Amino acid sequence: MKTEGYDDDVNTSDCHHLAVLESLPEWMNKVDKNIRYLNTAIETLLQLKPVILGILDIMESLVQKEVEGKEDNNAR
Repeated sequence: MKTEGYDDDVNTSDCHHLAVLESLPEWMNKVDKNIRYLNTAIETLLQLKPVILGILDIMESLVQKEVEGKEDNNAR
């Protein structure tokens, strides 16, 4: 029902906004929890960085030895 200067939809809209505001703390807790998970993942990756770089160095030297071995075989 609409009357001059009044719209029933305003009440519906106000209720929706109130529901959103009431759920905001729960939503913020979820966001905070996800941020903590991401921070933990980033810290773990940073701790693994030396290990990953070491593995890459080993792989690089193995590839280099393989290439040198093929060059030696081709030279014979």
